Amino acid sequence: MKKFDQQSVVERALNVVVLVVFGTFCGCSGSEPTTETPSNDPTGAANTQSTLSNATPSDLTPSETTPSNATAQAAPPADDPAKTPPTINGIPLDVWPNVWFEDPLAVANSGATVGTTASTGTPKGATTSALSTNPAATNSSPEPANSKGSSDEADVWAALLSGEGIQLEAKTIRLALRQAFQSVQRYNGNYKDLQVQSSVMAVLGMIAETHPDSITWKTHGPEVRDLSAKLAATATGLGRQHYDPASRLYEQLEQLLSGNQPADLEPPNPNAQLDEFAPRNNLMKRMQLGDAWLQANTGDENSFRSQPEQLRHELSMLALLATVTARKEYDMADEPEYVTQSQALIQAAQDALQAAEQTDFAAYSAARERMTKACTACHLDFRFDAE
Repeated sequence: MKKFDQQSVVERALNVVVLVVFGTFCGCSGSEPTTETPSNDPTGAANTQSTLSNATPSDLTPSETTPSNATAQAAPPADDPAKTPPTINGIPLDVWPNVWFEDPLAVANSGATVGTTASTGTPKGATTSALSTNPAATNSSPEPANSKGSSDEADVWAALLSGEGIQLEAKTIRLALRQAFQSVQRYNGNYKDLQVQSSVMAVLGMIAETHPDSITWKTHGPEVRDLSAKLAATATGLGRQHYDPASRLYEQLEQLLSGNQPADLEPPNPNAQLDEFAPRNNLMKRMQLGDAWLQANTGDENSFRSQPEQLRHELSMLALLATVTARKEYDMADEPEYVTQSQALIQAAQDALQAAEQTDFAAYSAARERMTKACTACHLDFRFDAE
């Protein structure tokens, strides 16, 4: 047993007292404690798998989207994610979670002030749409729009893409289909692209039906939707056995888009489901093509300024299709991670469009980096190639 040493205990106690007194005096210098401000250093711009699309025909003139001049609502500093509550266009997720899962398009418009924002930070900040092309739109009550063709949903479509933008995209698709169906050989070389183009056309048909802007084939929207979906489902292989039925569907679609009603056209399906007539994987391939165009044509400030109309159109299409693929009809679309990444992509595309409208290359580049991060994070968590 170790012997008890009284003297050593006393010495230790004195040492403790000295240390306490010394520490007290050192702590009374009167200087304020320093805090380290977190910096916003977005990283993770990973390589995205994309393929350059065919050159846009020179006779197409992209439509312009003009943001509203309404003043942006105040938001927490965007470079501090810890202080920025997750929102959907300014509506906190903890307030509207059930509504978001039911119909994200309605939430994106309900209760939000029509206008633009100056948000350049994290996409979870409280902001309003930067894509509004309908200055006459008014605030709507914060209620979900669950019925097809609701005014809330129509306003959202209009805010994402104008009627001119819809007709531009439709005209581009028509030209591509026209070239592909010139012969079996041309079809064989393009049938996979036809699936993507037809699925996007089906979405445009769905949107055109309720869009407030003038669209030449609006009254045929449901028929365009269904015919385009059938075309995408038919053009699935090589050879005349696929070409012939797909060609007949294409001819009917051409008639509709020209304002004519084919005699043997079936009535539209009143129970058409989004995930069936517009497979998400096809829409994401169109988004990849848009992203590839941005990478190839807006990498520096000179190229960024060289094609402003096409730039705005591609960003509008990205925001539109990102919103469509966030709909509850798609598998996994109610997963929290999917919701977060979808909203991040939509907001980043809106911010990029606003920067393009203002010819602000620095803000555009920052928004593009956030778009890439959102896409990369989503594809790390989810796989869509099996659809």
